[in-house]
Amino acid sequence: MTRTQISAWIMLVFCGLWSGGILIFAVERTNLWRRMPLEQYAVDFRRSLFRADPMMPILGLTAGAVATFFALNRSGAATVFAWAGIGFIVLVVVASVTIAEPNNSKFRRLPEGQMPERAEHYRTLWRRFHAARNLAALAALACLAAAAVASDGGRRDLGFKAVVPSSAQTVCLLKNPRYFERDSHGAFFLTSALLAVQPPSSKMPSIGIVKYPDRACGTNA
Repeated sequence: MTRTQISAWIMLVFCGLWSGGILIFAVERTNLWRRMPLEQYAVDFRRSLFRADPMMPILGLTAGAVATFFALNRSGAATVFAWAGIGFIVLVVVASVTIAEPNNSKFRRLPEGQMPERAEHYRTLWRRFHAARNLAALAALACLAAAAVASDGGRRDLGFKAVVPSSAQTVCLLKNPRYFERDSHGAFFLTSALLAVQPPSSKMPSIGIVKYPDRACGTNA
């Protein structure tokens, strides 16, 4: 597995955990906080921030850093989707620091059980902001997932082998088109019915020779 393949998996795992944590707060906690008395809300909100505040930025920034490595080593649609995902991650992080954090600090700096002035206003503001942040985080995850599976780049990044046939092999491929998928670069991707074997003389790790385990083909390719 190459470094680009590893980065594809890591960015999806960390972005999935990050956006999933944001989604849980949007679906479960904000709904409860909306109905809580202010005194109870101030306590529960402060305790929840104590657990989530250190973890969420770490997950988001890790996902963004690995996605940047992925984007710099890819091209085409995969790169476009990756940079779009990174943009959404940056948007969420910057907005969290500039909008949510000042709001959070008003509760965090007070002893537990005490409320800042205009607590109801801050509760409403935080809920609305988090709803928008949740959409941006889910968009980031969708973009990174699309980057990992975009066209032939996704198949290579997730570990599938690409085969570029020789002129002799092309005849065999055309005789059995249902066993192959072709990308925009002319490479053929094997289905599970076929086996790709690395030729001794090949200098490119992604090039393979097509062999038919259960049928004969004109050139024994």
